[in-house]
Amino acid sequence: METNSMHVKKHFSLFKTILFSCLMLCLPAFVHAWPVPDTGQTKCYDDTGEIPCPQPGEPFYGQDGNYTINPMSYTKLDASGNALPDSAASWTMVRDNVTGLIWEAKQDKDGTVNYANPHDADNTYTWYDSNPATNGGNAGTAGDGTDTEDFINTLNTANYGGHNDWRMPTIKELAYIVNYNIPSPGPTINTNYFSNTPAAFYWSSTPTAGCASCAWGMFFYNGFNSGHVGKGTSYSVRAVRGGLTGVFDHWSINGDGTVTDTDTGLMWQQETPDNGMTWEQSLSYCENSNLAGYTDWRLPTIKELVSLVGYSRFGPAIDTTYFSDTPAGYYWSSITYASNTSYALYMCFYDGGGYNTNKSGLSYVRAVRGGQAGPSGDLDGDGFTTAQGDCNDNDATIYPGATEICGDGIDQDCNGSDLACSSAGDFISLFDPVASAFYLKNELSGGSADTSFRFGPQDSGWMPIAGDWNGNGQETIGLFNSDPSRFYLKNSQSGGNADVSFDFGPDYNDWIPITGDWDGNGQCGIGLYDPLNSKFYLKNGLSGGNADYTFRFGPANSGWQPIFGDWNGDGKDSIGLYSPQDGKFYLRNSLSGGSAEITFLYGPKGSTWTPICGDWDGNGADGIGLFNPATSSFYLKNSLSSGNAEIRFDFGPDGMGWIPLAGTWE
Repeated sequence: METNSMHVKKHFSLFKTILFSCLMLCLPAFVHAWPVPDTGQTKCYDDTGEIPCPQPGEPFYGQDGNYTINPMSYTKLDASGNALPDSAASWTMVRDNVTGLIWEAKQDKDGTVNYANPHDADNTYTWYDSNPATNGGNAGTAGDGTDTEDFINTLNTANYGGHNDWRMPTIKELAYIVNYNIPSPGPTINTNYFSNTPAAFYWSSTPTAGCASCAWGMFFYNGFNSGHVGKGTSYSVRAVRGGLTGVFDHWSINGDGTVTDTDTGLMWQQETPDNGMTWEQSLSYCENSNLAGYTDWRLPTIKELVSLVGYSRFGPAIDTTYFSDTPAGYYWSSITYASNTSYALYMCFYDGGGYNTNKSGLSYVRAVRGGQAGPSGDLDGDGFTTAQGDCNDNDATIYPGATEICGDGIDQDCNGSDLACSSAGDFISLFDPVASAFYLKNELSGGSADTSFRFGPQDSGWMPIAGDWNGNGQETIGLFNSDPSRFYLKNSQSGGNADVSFDFGPDYNDWIPITGDWDGNGQCGIGLYDPLNSKFYLKNGLSGGNADYTFRFGPANSGWQPIFGDWNGDGKDSIGLYSPQDGKFYLRNSLSGGSAEITFLYGPKGSTWTPICGDWDGNGADGIGLFNPATSSFYLKNSLSSGNAEIRFDFGPDGMGWIPLAGTWE
């Protein structure tokens, strides 16, 4: 934020209890933004057997064999992540060029287990997840090197492939690598890349809604998934890493009977037709639909139906906020079951299981459009060919207009250079509450801290703040002790005694400290937020006494978290609230109560990610961001709106409960 040519900082502090306990517990939320890969089926069928692929207007037109949708594409990688030719005889990992995910390559499928080699294809594991936030209410069955958590920990400890962020795949991710053109007994996967794959059941990380002792997995001998498998049974596992960060609230009701998934690019029919249809009738219904004025509707593939499922729900397994008219029944896919061509695959929206049934039976239909593959020659399915400016057609995260990550050495948007990290606006820092140590960065990127020092008592529960206390255009740090209600401020980036200290607010409280240039004089004041009454108490100076501004804003005792910044660039800071339950920001441009003047969704619902605000691009107005403490990842936006993060990077240790701040430290 610029005020009188001086840059004034913003920071964020969480509730005391959240700061030092809840942050330690949260795990990353994997939010994916990619096209849905093709199924692999290229042949066409009627109700009994194979036929020449029909033309538009002919019976059975519109089935999977009539469309090529984001064709599956893979690249072999060596142990350092370097691409290898398809002819390579050995490789360590496999990159999915459509989704960008990196998959573990299995070894030694010889019928003999060998837990000394975690990549042995014959090893099986019980399902176990010790984190209550992600295990569905039941951790599963622990082993001694023989459960899924042991398996993942072994890979990460060994820094397999040069990375320590390997994880279990979700059930959707497993479905995306199935090749449905391969009949049972499989394996239903491209073994040119995924060699040494037993035609067996593979665990996913997805627990089963409504069955705490069960988890989802994929049968790679027929391509079916199942969530009715007990966690105590030993099955195969394949690790994965990566995943693109997408719009957290990725559904959009268009108001014309359609809903768009901004992650996959698919547009869905919102309501379900009342009457069930045969498979042939469902193909014709979708092809002849002109819903909302579009004429390119089609019957979805089984993978597209998987993308629609909400696996945290059942009866129906879909977000009824957007698809309220969804019976918990069977929905046709466009794909014929390769092992019995009289059958087609369907999705059961009671629980999210994909199975098969006779094509003459009746099932529900939901049409889809969009999501088709890019132009011919688009190897990674991102919609651009090399001729159209794709500077890396083997990586779906790189294409003209892609979100650029500053300072990572990669030209994501193909403009000829990596984006330099801003040096004009706010930067970030982390506070270690156990050691009472500050780690400051002078650019929006990962790597080592530029400045680090200790200030204040260790493991005290004191809360960090930052601001321009003396009006010199540079933010420095401070601490707030609620017992008594006292501020300790520094005018330099160093340890030692506080330069300014004073009491403000009631002692022994759970109030939250905030700072900002409330009057626009170029110098930060302080404040307190009372969460029980959702009331702000703000001071223009660094002293005790009465507050200069007091007002209520937002619901009382809601768990919402206070934020503050110069939202409109007028040189004065104002306040806001972030609802972690909804992933929603509520901002005010004045120091008063009333309704929010700016509201938008950004962030995963129900998470313990931390909001952080700052002038990331140096334009004089603050943007917003989120910090995921489990992975120590920052997701920053220059605008006050939903959408993708414009700046993403990791800084600091994972899962340690460190607390983010923002400011111009130099």
